[in-house]
Amino acid sequence: MIAIIGILAAILLPVLAKAKNKAGRMKCAGNLRQVTIALQGFANDNNSRFPWHCTVEEQQQFTRGLAGGRPLDQRQDPANWRARQVITLFCIPSLRGEFNSVDMLLSPLDAEAKEPNDKMSFDFNSLKQLDMRGLSYSICHGGDQLSPSTILGLTRNTEHPCLKPNGSRWVVARGKGYIKALGNPGVTTRFVGPDEINETTPAQIAQRFSMITMTGLMNSQGQMSKADGSVEQASDGDLDEATAAHLKVSGGSVDGQPETGISRPIQPPTIAPPPGN
Repeated sequence: MIAIIGILAAILLPVLAKAKNKAGRMKCAGNLRQVTIALQGFANDNNSRFPWHCTVEEQQQFTRGLAGGRPLDQRQDPANWRARQVITLFCIPSLRGEFNSVDMLLSPLDAEAKEPNDKMSFDFNSLKQLDMRGLSYSICHGGDQLSPSTILGLTRNTEHPCLKPNGSRWVVARGKGYIKALGNPGVTTRFVGPDEINETTPAQIAQRFSMITMTGLMNSQGQMSKADGSVEQASDGDLDEATAAHLKVSGGSVDGQPETGISRPIQPPTIAPPPGN
C-alpha cells in the first residue's frame, strides 16, 4: 500500500504543480492586463498619450509631490524621469486610482516580491515612491496608444532593460529622455528563468540573474502586453517577433520609430554586513 501511495504521489505531484503554475500564469496575465487598462485610461484622458509621451510641463503637473530623486543625466527633467520609472509612474494619481490595491502590481509567480509588496499595502495611496522590490511588471516606453502593435508591458524577467540592448542609444531633447534603436539593432532581449542558475553558473552571472528572475517563470517564459490591450503568455520567440513588429512602426505619438527602453524593477542583491557587525 505504501509503495502504491508513493507511485501515485510521484505521478500526481508534477501534474498538480503544472496546474498550479498554469493558474499562476493566468492570474499574472490578468494583473498585467489591468496595468495595461490603467495606462490606456490615462491615454484616453490625455490625447492618446501615455505619461512618458506628455510634455515636460504636463509631467511636472501630474508627478508633483512624488519622490524619486534626480536622474543620472542632468539634462533630463526630473518630472520626465518620474513619468518613465515604474516606481513613480504607478504613483501618478490618475493611474494609482485605477489599481484596486498594490497587489495588482504583484505576480503570483514572483515569490520574492510578495513581502515588500505586502508592506506597501498599508499606505499605498499615500506613497510618493514605490519599493521596486515589490513590483513584478515592467513598462516599455515604446508603447503608444496610436500604434496598437507596440509593446507596452512585460514581466520583469527580461535580461536587459531594453528591447534591443546592443543596438539602442540614449538621447535627451528638451528635457525628455528617449532610448531609440540604431540602424542595425542586433539581438532582442529575452526572458530569464531561475532554472538558468545552478552550481556551475559563474557568480557574477548568478547574481545578475537573481535580481531579475521570477520564481514561477522559467527560461523563455514571460508575459507581454501591447498598446491595443492584448496580453499573451510569451516565449523568447514571441518577444523577438513582437519586437520586430514594434520597430516597423513609424509615427504615432513620436517621431520615427517607437522607443526600445524598458523601466524594469529588480531585486537588488543583499549586501552582507562587514565582519564583526
